[in-house]
Amino acid sequence: KTHEHVQGCATELKRQPLYNMFGVKKGSRAQEIITQKINGIKRKGKLDYIYPEKKIIADIKTCANILRFEPELYAEQLAYYRELASEKYGIPESEWDCYIMAVDKNILYKRSEIFLLDKQLLNASKDRNAHNLKLYLERKKTGFFNPVTLNPDDNLSRRDKCMNCDHYPNCKFSLQKNTTLIS
Repeated sequence: KTHEHVQGCATELKRQPLYNMFGVKKGSRAQEIITQKINGIKRKGKLDYIYPEKKIIADIKTCANILRFEPELYAEQLAYYRELASEKYGIPESEWDCYIMAVDKNILYKRSEIFLLDKQLLNASKDRNAHNLKLYLERKKTGFFNPVTLNPDDNLSRRDKCMNCDHYPNCKFSLQKNTTLIS
């Protein structure tokens, strides 16, 4: 049943008119892991889809309801991927187009959408990533991480809980506990 569900999600994405731009073609790569040293710091990311010749990066997301999907919540992630890809392929960050391919995972029917993230949003997200990296490295150097002050009973959105505080990746709200994107 799970395999059928995943196939249904994939089929729905392929129905999108823009999907042909992402189709598996010579030069495109699915799930590429990029490891680069940027400003002396080793970083890595697992990209769902990259097509360097067309300067395209895409990430696939599933959601409960496509009508309420917020692609901007993933801007920091795509800005990070864009920085890695730029370093690896020598293509300026400003030339990459970053997309979110979102599919509704409702069992009865499927809906999908492809979103192009705004480059100004990606630039601002890169700045936030740099700020958070600086804080993380300072904490790592001193061995001091402030205790998490968020209350798990608070009615916080996912945006408030994921990678936007000084405590990531040691935050109890982290979606990927004990995972490090930098070393």
